[in-house]
Amino acid sequence: LKLSRLERLSDEEQKLFEGIGSEDLRQKVKEVNLELQGMVEANRLTSAEKSDCLEELESKMAQVQEEIAKAEAEGKTKKVQALAKPLEVLKSTQSQVKAADPVSLPPLKNGDKIRQLRQKLAELERL
Repeated sequence: LKLSRLERLSDEEQKLFEGIGSEDLRQKVKEVNLELQGMVEANRLTSAEKSDCLEELESKMAQVQEEIAKAEAEGKTKKVQALAKPLEVLKSTQSQVKAADPVSLPPLKNGDKIRQLRQKLAELERL
């Protein structure tokens, strides 16, 4: 959430994002997924994030549906039942994301200065 608000990370958070080991990568994925889930639940996704999230959810749903079809073909009813719950969670999350209105990006730290410089640049280009 701090990154989405362009806030400075704590030393511990910065280390988490700079680590390169496989265990660190797993931890990063877990942290990012938790952060994304929190943003979804709080309806704090931008339009680009919303689009990406919906694509990812559709991909995951397709994978689960393929696994369900494979398990049904093999007659594995317990596996089908076990996969039904994650599929419902994905569908629920998808409907929540679709229903949410996208939020605007946080203002740039030096947005006013950038606008002033762009105006000056436009004036210079006219000359």
